Amino acid sequence: MIGNFSYSNPTKLYFGEDSLNYLDQELPKYGKKILLTYGGGSIKKNGIYEAVVAALPKFARFAKNVWAISADGKSDLELAEAGLEAMKAWMQEIGVCLSLKELGVTEDMFEGIASATFILDGGYKVLTKDEVVQVLKESM
Repeated sequence: MIGNFSYSNPTKLYFGEDSLNYLDQELPKYGKKILLTYGGGSIKKNGIYEAVVAALPKFARFAKNVWAISADGKSDLELAEAGLEAMKAWMQEIGVCLSLKELGVTEDMFEGIASATFILDGGYKVLTKDEVVQVLKESM
């Protein structure tokens, strides 16, 4: 067990192949700035990362305006990736854990964490214990 903690993340999730098509209708509800967080790299392996960055060219502005990254010779995608890498480096510098592994979680803890997880039944999909374990595995 990783100890006592409280975690709140009210989130609306879209699942399926056409999920990215909802970005245009959802993002304006939350303002002009967004934060993209991801775990152990699976979104880069399955292509979602590239699709999200392509759908959100505002990340190029984020890189220039927040991290002062020069756009010289960079595509919007390269600029957006540089901004995300700068944010990742900053988060690491201030000591934010970016994965369960960095927190000291090991796979033998997954069952206990899943058993102790309070699952709300008002969301898009109610997860089973096995699905929680799968999410934890993908977060390593």
